[in-house]
Amino acid sequence: MKTRLYEVISGNDIFKMDEEECKPIVEGILYEDDYMGLVAESKVGKTILSQQLACAISVGKPFLGVFDVPKPLPVWYFATEGKKAALKDRFIRMRKAVEVRPENLKLIPCNFRFNTPEGWGCVQELMKTYKDELPKVIIIDALYRAIKGTLKNDDIIGEFHYNMDKIRSHCKCAIVLVHHMTKATRNKDGDYYSRSDIDTYGSAFILGGLDHILWLEKFRGEGSNPAVDKMLKCDNQRSGDIISNIRIQLQTGAALYYESIDRYHEQQHKVLQLLKTYKEMTWVKLESRSEISRTILYQVIKQLELKNQVQRSKGRPVIITLLDGVSDEI
Repeated sequence: MKTRLYEVISGNDIFKMDEEECKPIVEGILYEDDYMGLVAESKVGKTILSQQLACAISVGKPFLGVFDVPKPLPVWYFATEGKKAALKDRFIRMRKAVEVRPENLKLIPCNFRFNTPEGWGCVQELMKTYKDELPKVIIIDALYRAIKGTLKNDDIIGEFHYNMDKIRSHCKCAIVLVHHMTKATRNKDGDYYSRSDIDTYGSAFILGGLDHILWLEKFRGEGSNPAVDKMLKCDNQRSGDIISNIRIQLQTGAALYYESIDRYHEQQHKVLQLLKTYKEMTWVKLESRSEISRTILYQVIKQLELKNQVQRSKGRPVIITLLDGVSDEI
């Protein structure tokens, strides 16, 4: 199976953006051809989040109830650790609250390393067997079991990234790597040092090779429960399109899933007042006049959409319109 490993861009094509490369898979989270990391400390819940991401993409429904998924897409989920029964049980529990399209989802428990001849042979076999069902998103959970050799070795990480690029080129897909962070440490007063994606475990080449990293941490704000309240953050990104600082809550009853927390009541009221005055506004103008950050405004608009108070146009520019008969009360 031969994949071309290069392309040539010349002439006027240098100055033209390929719309396919800019299309969202999950708006504000993942775009066409992205190479993304999802990291967290041990036992924070990154695997549950990555599985919920796979479900949302498979069915084309909003991720976390907030981030739009324009259309259903096929997903391959490589599970490099854990038992098959436990893997299936999590998806069974999640399905009680989160929609999924099974025909668009392939779970692939695997015991190979992607940077070995044996592992690459397995990948080629899968791409050949399912040549008519190639994925648009691949999720690899967890990274440390997907690589042969130490994750602190730059050459090993570079070779792994090279193989991921070959997969992306052949499948024309985005790839999400699920990985862990270094262990949290405390200062002399016993308080934890602040964290960021720089605390991702391993070579700096892991960070350097990715387009962006989402990282998940326990939320310890007033009235919170760190066991279930989390913050989803993005410190560094190349595109400027990734949303950050989203507070989510893990539901652990019969169903197992995350949901975003509707907490921006004051900002929702402010947006409704502006739209009551102007009826409709472009996203840029609304962001400017409301003085609400882009990350928060995205969540505010989504919550107002769910309440059938506003609607958002498709295409560019994005226009927010107040629906008829809606007051500025939340």
